[in-house]
Amino acid sequence: MLGICRGLQLINCILGGGLQQDLAGKNSIHKAVVDEKNKQFDKAHGLHITPGTLLAAMAGTERAVVNSAHHQCVHAIAGELMVNCVSDDNVIEGLEWKNKTGKPFLFCIQWHPERMYEFQLEKSVLSAGIRDAFIEAIKKVK
Repeated sequence: MLGICRGLQLINCILGGGLQQDLAGKNSIHKAVVDEKNKQFDKAHGLHITPGTLLAAMAGTERAVVNSAHHQCVHAIAGELMVNCVSDDNVIEGLEWKNKTGKPFLFCIQWHPERMYEFQLEKSVLSAGIRDAFIEAIKKVK
């Protein structure tokens, strides 16, 4: 399973975690930019990747740039999950199984890889790593 944005939040809550509401009130690096026509756009920001995680293996780096436009985030992490990355202002941006043994593929991210082209990031090692790992996991399912 690949949980993106609200998918990450939903998976965390289903497994017993919780959310912080109104993230934009806390800081502004995640708040969407709004133009004169009231259309929202993502912001790009830095990311710290946790060494030893699935995400670190996918990305091959400890730093990346991603896009965000969300107003809530993970506050309490579900017991079965672990953080695989945080934004520069310490907002949880990714989760995965703490113990992956005998479990299906589960990878959750707060940002939107499908919109990373807006920042010319669609070919980044992070985007390619996530895509490739997800496709390989799908191929293994029988």
